[in-house]
Amino acid sequence: MEKEKIDPKDRPVVTNGNDAMLLDSPYFVFDMEVTGMNPKSDKIVEFGYAIVKNGDVQERFTSVINPERDIPEEIAEKIKISNDTVKGSPTIREVLPTIAEKIKGKILVASNVKFCLAFLDNALLNNGFSALDNPTIDTYSIDIRMFPETDLHNLWHRTQHLGIAFDWEDLDEVKYETKILFNVLDRVQKENPKMTLNEFEDWTTRKRE
Repeated sequence: MEKEKIDPKDRPVVTNGNDAMLLDSPYFVFDMEVTGMNPKSDKIVEFGYAIVKNGDVQERFTSVINPERDIPEEIAEKIKISNDTVKGSPTIREVLPTIAEKIKGKILVASNVKFCLAFLDNALLNNGFSALDNPTIDTYSIDIRMFPETDLHNLWHRTQHLGIAFDWEDLDEVKYETKILFNVLDRVQKENPKMTLNEFEDWTTRKRE
């Protein structure tokens, strides 16, 4: 049976948009690994981010996180993080104050950002913080909009669509998500340096070469 293509209309690129100019904005590019698919019961076991401003990575962070629960064997095999790996690692309570501070005033960028934010918001709410209302950009949705002729949108395919070199021995997802962001912002700069976040959604619907 042929795999059903994703309807771009079902995957917004931008949420909580505003009139901030893309090229002037600071970004919080992030990725995580989790113990399962349920943000209410499953936990974050790895978190990484890069802070981007003016075309530069200003800060990077990555840490394995002790979820304080068992990591299912099938998940451990998939993400290469086991119960032994997380022993002695910080808990989410220990890293959340830094994340909550660094994330202020920035556009959040991730692949499948809605899914990631469900886990991050749940962790924040469970530890005395407020849920996030930052603007967001979904790099997975960008690829769906810009390359609607294909249903292949994993990290490797997304880098290949944009002409970004990929090293299978270096699977730092935050690094590649940052390169995707830089690539797209470079295209924006060439076409409309004053493009705003609210205008970006429509721009991605037009196929780029």
